[in-house]
Amino acid sequence: MRMKEIKLDDLDLKIIYLLREDSRLRISDIAKALDLSRPTVYSRIKRLEESGVIKGYTIKLDKKIEYGENLVILLIKTKDISRILDNENIVEIYRLTSNRYFIIANINSVADIKTIEESEDVEIIEIMPVLEFIEGKKPLRIKVRFKCDYCGKEILDEPLVYHHRGKVYFFCCKTCLREFKKLIKEE
Repeated sequence: MRMKEIKLDDLDLKIIYLLREDSRLRISDIAKALDLSRPTVYSRIKRLEESGVIKGYTIKLDKKIEYGENLVILLIKTKDISRILDNENIVEIYRLTSNRYFIIANINSVADIKTIEESEDVEIIEIMPVLEFIEGKKPLRIKVRFKCDYCGKEILDEPLVYHHRGKVYFFCCKTCLREFKKLIKEE
């Protein structure tokens, strides 16, 4: 499905943010968290799906289950990467320069490495085993920005997210978050 040109506003971004954190959230939970009606949330999600902004809903698997136990990183040099694209051991390929590639592969034996190396014009420069996966925080990378729920300014970086009484609030800085917390304590 080709993505249509769509203008995202604060509510769209907040819905995307919540779904990205938990794609199993019910429409009623999102509506309650954002203080919106269920039909509003439903129509916005439907519009995001139809425009191709939301392409699907998924789960996160443990990397060892997803890719296998015997992952290695290969630094290779080749003029034509297409020669190894069909290799069943390759999980991911990253191009570094015009002829150098960073490859993550599930290797169970030396023979698996040889199937990559035997491809015409492929030179393996280095092989490194993957010992551990450490997942970093994945910021939401969308050009349209949130607005702070306290001061109303446009949020330029990853928003600070605060949950209070089943609602979700977004802030531009720690000061706005602190002032918001003071404000709700007074109520």
